[in-house]
Amino acid sequence: MLKHIQIQVPPQILPSRVDKYIAGQSSDFSRSFIQKLIERSGLRVNGRVVKSSFMIRGNETLELDIPTPSPSSLSPEKIDLNIVFEDKDIIVINKSAGIVVHPGPGHRSGTLVHALLYHSRFLSSIQGCERPGIVHRLDKDTSGLIVVAKNDLAHHGLAEQIKKKKFQKIYQALCWKIPLENRGTINKPIGRHRTHRQAMTVDLLHGREAITHYRVRRNFGYASWLEIRIETGRTHQIRVHLSSIGVPIIGDSVYGQVPTTFQKAGLKTHWPQFQKMATRQMLHAQSIGFIHPALNKRLKFSVPLPQDMQELISLLEEE
Repeated sequence: MLKHIQIQVPPQILPSRVDKYIAGQSSDFSRSFIQKLIERSGLRVNGRVVKSSFMIRGNETLELDIPTPSPSSLSPEKIDLNIVFEDKDIIVINKSAGIVVHPGPGHRSGTLVHALLYHSRFLSSIQGCERPGIVHRLDKDTSGLIVVAKNDLAHHGLAEQIKKKKFQKIYQALCWKIPLENRGTINKPIGRHRTHRQAMTVDLLHGREAITHYRVRRNFGYASWLEIRIETGRTHQIRVHLSSIGVPIIGDSVYGQVPTTFQKAGLKTHWPQFQKMATRQMLHAQSIGFIHPALNKRLKFSVPLPQDMQELISLLEEE
């Protein structure tokens, strides 16, 4: 379905790029959104398809075809949300571990999207009816902060910051072993695993750029507490990168395998208790920072470590 919009340019205006002019006429559309429409031949001037750089000089008729989202088949579900911040444009949520962000194979209900549909009538439509409002995501068993867009303008503003690496994300992770350096950068491209299609891997030939910075917050001798900042947001990036340098995240069933003999050697006293506690990857998105897409104001949000990670740190300190 397409929504057709027509704009009549007044006879006397200063020459202007067409994308800039349209963005200035309506708060509903960002300039980057208009540019994407133009790339898909969604804009015509006097009946002719044009590029973003086309200069208008007055008395033109502009026509846009804007895709409208398909009606969602998802049913809202009353699921508690830990909302850190909300206004008319965005929602910042502290997601619990165990919650899937959006529907997919095996997860047709009980997701963050289902909870958002119950909470708000207003969610961005850019990602389609299956992912309303979702600008970025966290793995099911990763806890912490995620920002949701309530309209398309906010969505474009946030997505552009992520694309330009201006969206700050800081994580905390509990890992087996200790990095060779107290601070470091992992710059290794990541791609889909060739045989395990649900997993990712370092792929030097075909992978996409992935950059992860880390510092050691605590050295437990056989395990470590790392603070991590990511420049890119590839699927499973932190988990893959830390595993690639020999410090996999504790509790990660896909990338965190280390010999049980090593684990028992470090956890001589608390091994049974540890097995009950480390039931998910110990990774937490603790802090995010970005420019509010409507207010043009820098915002930063931080939340404490979840209880399971705090308890595990106490256990590691006792050994």
